[in-house]
Parts: sequence; C-alpha cells; structure tokens
Amino acid sequence: MTPRGKLLDKEEGCMKRKGAVRLKRLLVGILACLGLCGCLESGAAGTEGSFYDQLRAQAGQYLTSLGVEDFTLGLVGRQQEGWYSVQVTSSSEGTFDVFLTRSGAGEIRDNLSLRSLSRQMTEVSGEHLKDGEFCSAWVGFIRELPARQWTADDPLSLVQEEDAIYARWYLLVEEQYAGELAQRAARLGAQLGELGFTGTLYAAAVPAEKLNELREQAEPVQADWQDAIQGGLRVRVAPEEGRSAEQILSELVAG
Repeated sequence: MTPRGKLLDKEEGCMKRKGAVRLKRLLVGILACLGLCGCLESGAAGTEGSFYDQLRAQAGQYLTSLGVEDFTLGLVGRQQEGWYSVQVTSSSEGTFDVFLTRSGAGEIRDNLSLRSLSRQMTEVSGEHLKDGEFCSAWVGFIRELPARQWTADDPLSLVQEEDAIYARWYLLVEEQYAGELAQRAARLGAQLGELGFTGTLYAAAVPAEKLNELREQAEPVQADWQDAIQGGLRVRVAPEEGRSAEQILSELVAG
C-alpha cells in the first residue's frame, strides 16, 4: 500500500471512532432524557392520585356529617368551573355524586335530591295516565353539577325553574292496548312538553304479570323498567311550540 493509501485508511478509522463516540453520547443523552421524563410523568401521576385521594376523603367526611354510613367511594371526575365529582354507592341511598372544588375548602354539593325529584316527576306523570297505563320517571341534571344544593323537600317546580333538568319516562301499557301504543305515547309526550319538561319518553306494551312485578317494587329500579321497554317506542319530549300529539305521532309513524 502506498503512503497516501495508508494515510487515507488512518483518517477513515479516526472518523469512524469519532462517529462512534458521537453516537454513544447521543444515546446516553436520549436515555437520560427518557429517564427524566419518566420521573416527571410518575411524579405527575402520583400528585394527581394523591389529590383524588384527598377529594375522596373530603367526600367521605361530608357523607358522614350527613349521616350516610354505608357508602363506597368510586371514580373522581372533572366538572365545570373547577368542580370535581366523586361517585358514591350506598345501599340506603343508591348511586349518586358528591361535588367538591379543587381548593377543597369551598362549597360542597350532592345530587341526592334526584330521588325525590324522580318520585315527584312520576307523580306528575301519573296525573296524565289513562286506563291500562303505568309510568315511572327518573330525573337528572343536564349539566350534572346542580346549580345549587337542593334538598329532598324542594318542589319539582322550583328546581325546574331555577336549574336545568331532564327526565326519562318509562310508559308501560297493558298488552290489550298494544295497538294504541303510539297514540298513547304521543299524547303523554305532548302533555309533558306542555308542562315545560325536557327528556325522552320510552313506551312499550307488556304482559300483565310483568306490570304487576314492577308495580310491586317498593322502590322502582330503573334497570328493570329499561328492560321492560326494550324494543318499544321512543319519544322526544320538549317544550316546543307546535309539538302536539299529532306531530309526535307523525314522527313515530315515519320513523
């Protein structure tokens, strides 16, 4: 090999060694960055978990102050305007939510009033039923977070006026009236809309034994009523001008 060739080989080897050193430094830098990011993510997750635990603890203290003892605290969710919700399950009160602010020192609300509001809505619906019809209703807050703390003694009319609520109505009719199901659902849907309510009315014709089973429940179970109306009709209830029984019936026929 000529002297020039030896020189070129030497330079090429030197360049390879320098490239390897640069690559090694780059890999070390990447691994260090990944390790740091992992620590940051772990720290953030730990902070969030600790914060959620604090919210659950505050919700538990709040429930104890209300005299609710048999409860289980569930998921924490983000709500509007800095509020958080803690899901609660209780054998005596069912499933509901407690709402707290991020500071933890502000106002606390709950939606336990929904049970009372649902009973009141069921009673209002019952005033408009015909022979062979049975209805149960469940009320909810459209924005999930109540506009203010409501109690079981607050009338439905007041909550409807000052907060945003919706309802799900389950209308069951005896099988002998199955041929009139659409007309009956349209009539009740229109009447509820005229009262200023918003929500969805579900309707189905069911056997007498199923009706009796549901009517004998000490406390209506929504899941049982949902099962009973499977395959039935669905009516949109809204306080809209011109949303008459005839209009709703035409929608049911077309749909």
